[in-house]
Amino acid sequence: MTLDELHSDAGFALREAPVADVTLGTVLSSRANARGHTRYQTREVKAAVENGMWLARITHAREHVRGSDFVLVRWTRLIGPNERHFDSDNATTAVKSIRDGFAKAIGINDGDTERVRYLPVEQVRGPKSGLRVRIYRKELT
Repeated sequence: MTLDELHSDAGFALREAPVADVTLGTVLSSRANARGHTRYQTREVKAAVENGMWLARITHAREHVRGSDFVLVRWTRLIGPNERHFDSDNATTAVKSIRDGFAKAIGINDGDTERVRYLPVEQVRGPKSGLRVRIYRKELT
């Protein structure tokens, strides 16, 4: 399914502007194949969850969810010049902890597709590493 089809299924036109568009200057790493002591992995996960909670606060995501049928969240991994492209499952794993923190700050289960829908993670090469998050809102009718 293409992104156009996902937007269409969610009731959005691609030309609609997002209600929030934020770029985090964070380097994403996939923990799917992680090595190292679990203490360091836990620290990384905790930092990512906190980033997701911060992201939800600055985008006013809770207010968007309350005043709409649902919101659509589009994640874009910005690949820096010295980074490799992730395959699709590692790209999803890389944003999982951020997504968990995002849902926690909103006060919902991150699997609640009735209120928040997530598009697959896009990956775009750029001059710097980061994560771009765009939130689209479907109004109550």
